[in-house]
Amino acid sequence: MKDAFKPPLSNNSPRKTKLHGIGSLITSGFFSHGMGAMRLLIFAPLLGPAHFGALRLAMTASLILSSLAGLGLHTSYLRYLPELKPAETPGFIRKTLTWAFVPCCFAALIIVIVSKEFSRFLFSNSEMTFLTILVAVSLPVTMLYKSFYGITSGIGRFRNAGAGDALQNGFFFLVGILALFLVSRTSDYAFIGYLAGYGMGVFWFYSKIVHPLLKKGDSIQSVDKTVFSRALQFSIWYSLIPLFHYLFNFIDRWMLAHFYNLETTGTYSLVPLFASGMFVAGSALSTITARKAAELRGRDLFHASERLIWGALCLSVLASLLYSFFMRLFEPVIWKIAGLRWQAALPLLPLFLVYSTFYNIFYQIGCFASLEEKTWVHLVSAMAGTFVNALINLTLVKPYGIYGVATGTLLGMLVSIMVYFAFVYSRKIAVLPRVWMAMIVSFSIFLPRWIFLAMTLVIFLAAYKTNLILNDSDRRMARAWIAGAIREWKIKRQA
Repeated sequence: MKDAFKPPLSNNSPRKTKLHGIGSLITSGFFSHGMGAMRLLIFAPLLGPAHFGALRLAMTASLILSSLAGLGLHTSYLRYLPELKPAETPGFIRKTLTWAFVPCCFAALIIVIVSKEFSRFLFSNSEMTFLTILVAVSLPVTMLYKSFYGITSGIGRFRNAGAGDALQNGFFFLVGILALFLVSRTSDYAFIGYLAGYGMGVFWFYSKIVHPLLKKGDSIQSVDKTVFSRALQFSIWYSLIPLFHYLFNFIDRWMLAHFYNLETTGTYSLVPLFASGMFVAGSALSTITARKAAELRGRDLFHASERLIWGALCLSVLASLLYSFFMRLFEPVIWKIAGLRWQAALPLLPLFLVYSTFYNIFYQIGCFASLEEKTWVHLVSAMAGTFVNALINLTLVKPYGIYGVATGTLLGMLVSIMVYFAFVYSRKIAVLPRVWMAMIVSFSIFLPRWIFLAMTLVIFLAAYKTNLILNDSDRRMARAWIAGAIREWKIKRQA
């Protein structure tokens, strides 16, 4: 077996080899998205569609460019820290942070120099140079945040990872609201809140996790060059992969800005944010599953790791359906809260709920390629989906506007998932029947509102009583994770 799957070393305590931390991640995830929903309901009417659209473009550009310039090294921690000796960890972290930080600073300097031209490209407006400069400043800050979050998750401190993420979102909310109310209701000052939130997250992670790790004195050993080389080869693909992943959230908005205006972009941007709350379950499940599956593969328990991933995929679909159930149940309330300026895009809500459900599937099935260290599969998947997305967007944006670009986004995601399934079949990994059933029921969100609500209850009853979607092992895993989430919520409530 490849060296990449050697058994975890002694720095993993017995507690870390189990699926702990899901409660922390989900609890903090719901808090973070709760903050996001509050920001959404306050930022949108304060900014108006045009400035709200500019803010979304700026945030997406920051995430894309920080991953690209940082060589994707923030993704290496979850994969490689579990197999390092404790004395090797500081050296590995220092080296990867240096290789990521320097290019980010260089990229930020270039954007500042050509800020007028970059503003014209990003916003179709050469006068938004101040927001462009803020995007440049955010690149090293965003890279450090993602790296520190990855380090915390890589050493199994999921509770701290969740707390740091919640702090970042909460600080973004607080500073952004103060800036909009006290200074100016523009996208520039809203983005200052975004920058302040990530900066606070960096400070918290560094003081709580990273600095104690790096402060090891004479016990520090140089990291094996082959380990860093593997990590760099693993991550270099991720310097491009996020570029294509984020383009899913950029191409449609960018084309609307260029073919229509920033006001149309902002109106359209509201609906994906309503649907994105279901990413809490998908991202939390994939983080825990990826680490546990790597440990199972390290002990040559290949079939167990496969069953774990398929079970997590089915559970993520059910979690997505539950979220969609409540979103569609309160759909009339959402329409009233949004107001007349935003209602043109609200009929897209079912489409984006389906898209977000398949994004959660995308999270889970991608674990197979990561376990095999075949990160090129992620790149091929992302490129194929982005190409289809861009082609359909370009074809449909003029005649159908927001409905055309939303269709391209969904179809692009389905193509990306098909690439992953092609890889799974090429590795002779059996796709369980309940996986196909879970994917089929995901399309039920498209049904008329009351039919979907009734159908969801039937689906959950079938999942509980039969093996059509979940087996006994999946249900035990679900009960353990739900109990963990409730326990974490009670602890935080008492605190």
